[in-house]
Amino acid sequence: MKSKFSKARLIFLYVFITLAWIILLARLGTIQLVHGSEYGEKARAQSSGKTKVQAERGIIYDRTGREVAINVVGSSLSAYPRNKSEIAEIYRYLDRINNWKSGTSRNKYRLKPEKFKWIKRNLPDNLAAQIARDSVPGLYLRKGQRRDYPFDEVGRQILGNTDIDYRGLSGLEYSHDSLLAGLPGLIDFLRDGKNKTYNLREVPLVKPVTGKSIVLTLDWYFQEIVEDELKSAVKEFNALSGTAVFLDCHTGEILAAADFVDDSSSNILKLRAISDCFEPGSVLKIVTAAALLDENLVDLDEKVYCEKGLWRCGRRRLH
Repeated sequence: MKSKFSKARLIFLYVFITLAWIILLARLGTIQLVHGSEYGEKARAQSSGKTKVQAERGIIYDRTGREVAINVVGSSLSAYPRNKSEIAEIYRYLDRINNWKSGTSRNKYRLKPEKFKWIKRNLPDNLAAQIARDSVPGLYLRKGQRRDYPFDEVGRQILGNTDIDYRGLSGLEYSHDSLLAGLPGLIDFLRDGKNKTYNLREVPLVKPVTGKSIVLTLDWYFQEIVEDELKSAVKEFNALSGTAVFLDCHTGEILAAADFVDDSSSNILKLRAISDCFEPGSVLKIVTAAALLDENLVDLDEKVYCEKGLWRCGRRRLH
């Protein structure tokens, strides 16, 4: 009786193991043969990928070939601490180099282990050099391009500026962003179980395409003069603001253009001569006078009645 019972248990165990193997093999077959490509794609997406390589932005030149908007190599600081000990060390280091009160960086950045966070983009060169010398574990300097304007604020209302990601925000940088920006490249990377990435190639998989450079009709020598003279005139006559456009009368090319508002709190990069609408008023009188003289309809000694400086057109009063 006992022998028969043991034999039955062995048969049951054998059948159970056989069925388990059949089910396991069927499941493996389903995963590999039916859903193999799907799971393979998911695995590749988790462990590898492609990231963009920033393209160099095009240069902006004035009519004489001066570089008025260029690219320089800049540094940005990021944090990727491995543990709480590194986080504490990073907080102390950031408080020290920024001359902050103890605990300021903790409240500002809220770092977490094995989590990436930008600390500061486009660092000043002297600060980047200091960090390169005495940085602590968990902080990383990254090189990248940033926009620079050799003539500082001269012509900035026209040139505009870019954001920290190198995209045009205003002015020519914005209106011609599609030309200046270029096309980013691609580079392969691997990611380990701790989400740390490794570049596979020193040469990008797809090389970035440098943006196109543009040449302006503006002359930065004239631009600086116009801005200085406009600022002086506004202050001399106690005006609220002033706008000036300097043209080549033979070709109509704009050689310089500026706008000045006598308000220290105003830092808007805006050129009202091309962005705002306004009535030309007396500015257009010289055009009318020139046309009359050109057609020999009047002579230089003839007097013209100008409605005492006020002309009514319907409900509107034009000065």
